[in-house]
Amino acid sequence: AGHTVRRQSAKRVLDELEFITKTFGIKSFMNSDDNFLATGKENLKEFLLGLRDRKLGLTWIFEDVGVMHLTKEKIDWLAESGCTYMGFAVETGVMRISKELIAGKPLRLDHSIEMMRYAQSKGIFCAANFIIGFPTETWDEVRESLLFAEKLNADYTRIHILVPLKNTKMFEMVEDENLLNERYDHFNQKATWKAGTIESRNYTSNDLTILKAMEWDRLNFSDPVKRKKIADWLRVTEKELLQRRRQTIDSIYRNMNQSTKSGVYKD
Repeated sequence: AGHTVRRQSAKRVLDELEFITKTFGIKSFMNSDDNFLATGKENLKEFLLGLRDRKLGLTWIFEDVGVMHLTKEKIDWLAESGCTYMGFAVETGVMRISKELIAGKPLRLDHSIEMMRYAQSKGIFCAANFIIGFPTETWDEVRESLLFAEKLNADYTRIHILVPLKNTKMFEMVEDENLLNERYDHFNQKATWKAGTIESRNYTSNDLTILKAMEWDRLNFSDPVKRKKIADWLRVTEKELLQRRRQTIDSIYRNMNQSTKSGVYKD
């Protein structure tokens, strides 16, 4: 967020994990620190190998993985530390979007594929997060991003529609062009995160909502091998997984239909 990151030492975090493991019997934890891999290399190594060496019996999942900071060596440490899941923050498959609109996350397509394949080879379940509907993003670029998601072939792919947050340059861009529709509500996540809030000149927010639902289902569940792997990861049967798929798509359409007004443009 533009400010200095101040960290606790690896030893202190390890001591705290050991304390709550022995005191409360925790079995696993989640790390959602966007800047985790940007930590100094030695401190990162001390923490990850410390998890291995203390033999606490913990497994953990790593959300919001900064792909640009990944190396095979770091993935080795992650695997040894008990990490069983990585959520790759890929965001887009379009170089122009990466350079012009996503500051601080330089996109390297080949590197993303290489790192995911290596993490998968280590037995880590790998998800990938994509965002569509950036201001100025064309329909062809939206499709290009989803084609890259298909090529990346994560174990599970999430597709989000851009939600500009207040007090950011992205929000200023869409506000200046008057592209926000009536769904936008900064404090109502139910309305905000499931359906589009920006009315592009290239497509409607409902177009994106339909595409997101259909491509999410196609990318994740067309292949029976992948489908079973996802069901096993979620610890549900394939029948239960099918019910979740139907519920997810139904909820997206219900949310989309709550709004019928189109966007209003200044021109």
